[in-house]
Formats: sequence, structure tokens, C-alpha cells
Amino acid sequence: MEAIVPLPLVSVTFSGDLRLTVLQAMSVDRLFDLPTVSEYVILINESADSFGSVRAALLRLLRTAVSEELFSKIRILGWTDFYPETARIGFYDQQMLKLAVSRALSAPFYLLLDAKNHFVAKAGWRDFFSDDGKPLLDRVATSDYWRSNLEGSFALVGEDPAAYDQSEMPTSITPFVMVTAETRELINQLEEKYQTILPNVFKGREGSATEFLVYYACLLYTSPSPRD
Repeated sequence: MEAIVPLPLVSVTFSGDLRLTVLQAMSVDRLFDLPTVSEYVILINESADSFGSVRAALLRLLRTAVSEELFSKIRILGWTDFYPETARIGFYDQQMLKLAVSRALSAPFYLLLDAKNHFVAKAGWRDFFSDDGKPLLDRVATSDYWRSNLEGSFALVGEDPAAYDQSEMPTSITPFVMVTAETRELINQLEEKYQTILPNVFKGREGSATEFLVYYACLLYTSPSPRD
């Protein structure tokens, strides 16, 4: 059985979901195996003008809601930590943060969460990895609703969707384990291909690509057997 490598938990929130974020933190504190958590990164999806006040408010709430063990692992980042000279683009802001955070992490994997994700039973590293240390990737049948996003995500990375089996796709919801180096490489490839920063690559593609499906397309392209 593969040795456990401490895992960053990365959660995305905004001002309207702070109570959900605090509830999530409390569930992590009480139910997640904290020694397997290297850090708890909270991404606040807010404008530069409001980020500071939202960050301060969240820290005040968390300070009395969770243990010192978890509080000491909290790191809060926002849009300007990744794109200081670029305004948020709207629809894709949260998705961009989920990918861009890979550039701020050193661990080989990170577990993505949304503010709405709360643990209701004991959980830990082994719930998200196989015995040989590889991240678990759940798949579902591709519905008509998601097909355009799947095809558009393959096209975005420069691959012909018809060359791949499209009958299945990964569950495009959190929790979701990301391979840090692969995510960084995806960003590098897209920025090189389109000669612009990641938010501009996605801008205007609403309904035709998602962060998880683009990531999946990249994995499938670079590894014929992403299940492995």
C-alpha cells in the first residue's frame, strides 16, 4: 500500500457563501483525518476591492469555529494572487481559480472542494486514492447536456473529439482530485497555444468547455489510460 502524502484541501467560495465555508471547515476539522492535510487553501472569488474585507470576515469566523490545528493550516488566496493585472471575466472565474491554484502548490495532488461540500462521516486521504497511491476518477455516461462541453473541451486543447471515446466522462463536480503538475502543464500548454493568459483562453466559451473536462481531455491526450 502506497504511503500517504499529505494533501492540500482547496476550497472555492465568495462573500455569499461564507457561512457554508465555515460549516465546511468545521466538518473538515471534526471528520477529516487532519494529519493527512498539508494545508487548507481557501480561494475567495471576489473583486480586488472587496477581497480584503471578505478575507478578514472569514478569518474572524474561522478563528472561533475550528481547532488551532486546522486554523494553522489555512491559507487564503484570491484572483489577484494569480492575475493581478487582469479583471475577472465572470462565468469562468471560479473555474480559473481551481486550475490556477496549482501554481501556488508544491504537493503532487490537491483535493478541490466547493463551499457547498461538507463531510458528514469520517474521511481522509484513502477515500480519494487507490491503494497504489493514484487518484480515483469516477466516470458517468455522457448525457446530451454535457456532450457539447466534452467536445468543446477536447477542441480547446487541440484534439479531435471524434478520436476518443465520448460515451463516458468524469463526474464534473467536487470533490475532485487534481494532479498538480498535470494541471500546471495544462495551463502552460493553453497559454502557449493561444498566446494569452488562461482567463482569456476561456473567455467567451460559456457552455462549450469546463475546467474539469479540459483537464480530463489533457490527461487523456497525454496518457491513453487515465484510469491508470
